[in-house]
Amino acid sequence: MLEDIGKIPKVWNTLKGAMFYNGYIYNHVGIVNMMKRFTNQRNLHRPTITRFATSFITLSQMHKQKNNLRKMITSPQWNNTKKRLTSTFLQESFWRNIVFALKLTGSLVKVLRMVDGDKKLLEFYI
Repeated sequence: MLEDIGKIPKVWNTLKGAMFYNGYIYNHVGIVNMMKRFTNQRNLHRPTITRFATSFITLSQMHKQKNNLRKMITSPQWNNTKKRLTSTFLQESFWRNIVFALKLTGSLVKVLRMVDGDKKLLEFYI
């Protein structure tokens, strides 16, 4: 079901962008360290059995860290050469689309996480 929901164009584009930026952040040690400073050592993703659940959990974490991520990219420490990431994180439509995707998948991901044995379910999802 998550895979089918992920095919909805608005959800697909949001997932694609969020996963690209998540990958970009985690492929650059300096950015990961900066992100952790701004998010109080929180990560944007957690591995899970279901691949699509991981994507939606990452969206949830990004949504929870929205303000901290925006503070990071507007801080003096941020190198403005990452213009694509900066402009996306400042676009309200990006964050609205994340909320849309989370509303579509929230209940299903919660059930999958319960089956997966995640005891901190409510901490990580809306």
